[in-house]
Amino acid sequence: MMYFYASPSDIDSWEDDILGDSVLYSGDSIRINIADDRQNCLYDFRAVFEDGSESTRYEVNICDLSRYIF
Repeated sequence: MMYFYASPSDIDSWEDDILGDSVLYSGDSIRINIADDRQNCLYDFRAVFEDGSESTRYEVNICDLSRYIF
């Protein structure tokens, strides 16, 4: 995974890439804490992979989430 974005579902654009300069290779994992002081629990996730393919998940409830696997 080259890029990972998490944005509140009610926003029309993606926030900054959470991975920054990091790359998440197949089988790797990372802990991400979305603590942006918003009251919204529903977030959209977007992952972009090395081959250019993308995977997007909509309305993920991060308030009830302890682990998420792409």
